[in-house]
Amino acid sequence: MADNKKMAEYLESCSVPESNLIENLCSSSRAFNDFYSNERKKIKSPITWQHNKKLRPEDQILSGELAEMRISTNGDVCIIIHNYPAKENDASTITHELAHAIMKEEGYPFIGHYRGCSDPEVIHLCKQFNEMIHDPLILKKILLNYDFNLQNEYSKDCADGITALIKENKSGIERIRVTFFFTQLLLEQDLIFENETNPCFEYIQKLGEEYSDIMDKSNAIYKMIKTLGIDSPEQVGDIIKTVIEMHHGLSDIVEIY
Repeated sequence: MADNKKMAEYLESCSVPESNLIENLCSSSRAFNDFYSNERKKIKSPITWQHNKKLRPEDQILSGELAEMRISTNGDVCIIIHNYPAKENDASTITHELAHAIMKEEGYPFIGHYRGCSDPEVIHLCKQFNEMIHDPLILKKILLNYDFNLQNEYSKDCADGITALIKENKSGIERIRVTFFFTQLLLEQDLIFENETNPCFEYIQKLGEEYSDIMDKSNAIYKMIKTLGIDSPEQVGDIIKTVIEMHHGLSDIVEIY
């Protein structure tokens, strides 16, 4: 979540018209065109689209994020894009962010840090908390219905995440974030690969052995989510509350929106 003032000033972004943004995507990506035609009308609330002009092309590659959705404290949705005009390979990323907006429209709860928080570890933890639950949710409810190359995207996200994981300190809040990251990989693996072989499986397994205590917690959350289900806002709310209760001190730094 972002404070209203920070939302408006975020990285010197500027508003762009949605019609200009999606025109190229609809003509270059059949999957995006099908998604947009079927799903965009579900979002009744206004969306502000902003182009992050400050981010350089080399930073886009390093960040691994072509777009991101932010929700202000009053509930306004802003989708920030790093490429404008959008390119064909941005289609799945922008679809992903719009799918999150649909989940918000349908009343699914999100996690945010308390207002005024500037601790990057807490901010990253909240982001990963949301991704652990909402990314499998939008896969199940929306993205698997369209012809995006989800296996390739999973493999890339997995490789990027694990590379960053190896470089980072695994203490305190960061260990909880890594727990949520592993849980997300397990949940998405079930949805994307089903009975097929996950090319990242052995790598995940090896890291799980290296960080066995973290993987044990990830498996516990994974089993709980599989048992409770993520098919309704009420189920997702119960999962979020249970995860918070499982981690001492988490309720002091996050809140549910």
